[in-house]
Amino acid sequence: MKPLIRRPVVLGMVSALVLVLAACTQAAPTDQADAEQAGCDAVDALETALQDFRDLDPATASSDDVIAARDAVQEAWDDVKASSAAIGDANEAAIDAAWDQVSTAVDEFSDDVPVSEAIVPVQEALGEVQTAFDEMRDGTEC
Repeated sequence: MKPLIRRPVVLGMVSALVLVLAACTQAAPTDQADAEQAGCDAVDALETALQDFRDLDPATASSDDVIAARDAVQEAWDDVKASSAAIGDANEAAIDAAWDQVSTAVDEFSDDVPVSEAIVPVQEALGEVQTAFDEMRDGTEC
């Protein structure tokens, strides 16, 4: 192959690989509810993997079946741990974002306007902090 032809071929292969990897990679949850749902799904998958392991028939299961069942439980447990971390990250991000709105609202507080009017955006922003906090406190409710 000539050097000028190799570059487009290599770039095309790399681009295709990047697209395949992007399609196969699961995106991290972006908000509290999504993270909590992913956590519930991971717990459900762990429950299924554990039940499948317990349901192995000793009379017919091979050592490969036992190893595969063990590996499935380990993978499911790893997913539960990752989901738990993602829930914490989503909770932190939601409260931080809501708190930033409170800070901005206070920074924009105007002395030219009666407090009863100027406080409204601050109270609305505090409502968002409360909502994010309540979501964190309520947990996954799987």
